[in-house]
Amino acid sequence: MEAGQPAAPPPQANELPAQPGDPFGEEVEFAERRILSIKGGAGWENGFEALRQAFETVQAGLAERKLTADGKPVVVYLRADDAGFDFEAGIPVAGAPETADAPADDRLGIRRTPSGRAVRFTHRGAFDTMDRTYDAMTNLLDEKRLDVGEVYVEEYQTDPLTTPQDQLRVFIYVFPK
Repeated sequence: MEAGQPAAPPPQANELPAQPGDPFGEEVEFAERRILSIKGGAGWENGFEALRQAFETVQAGLAERKLTADGKPVVVYLRADDAGFDFEAGIPVAGAPETADAPADDRLGIRRTPSGRAVRFTHRGAFDTMDRTYDAMTNLLDEKRLDVGEVYVEEYQTDPLTTPQDQLRVFIYVFPK
């Protein structure tokens, strides 16, 4: 740096929700997945821990039922507000029986994800920094004048059980009305 030049500002961790080349606002077709999943709910302060516990339960369920994972872990968000969220956390399964309906309660069961036209975004970093990604998503959707439904899906591109939180990579899908 030459004398008299102002110092560059320090880099901010996860300044952008995605990296160059990551999908952010890309329209795609989201295929239905049959997942072994469990429903749950959490507050934002313990949200990632609740998701990790749900994925651990699903992993154990896969082994117990002798099912084979066939895709990336997903979270279907059923409700979200300032206090927290309700979700289904699951893993797509190969050869899931067509007649295996979801249980009436929150126990482990075979369920179907939403499907159809979607807009895909990428988040990189810890779960507790996702609010920046969701803010950027909302701004882009507003710019495009896209109205989306209340249910959305996160598909973990990195293993949420073994990847350090600050290295998570997640695709987020929202479904236009």
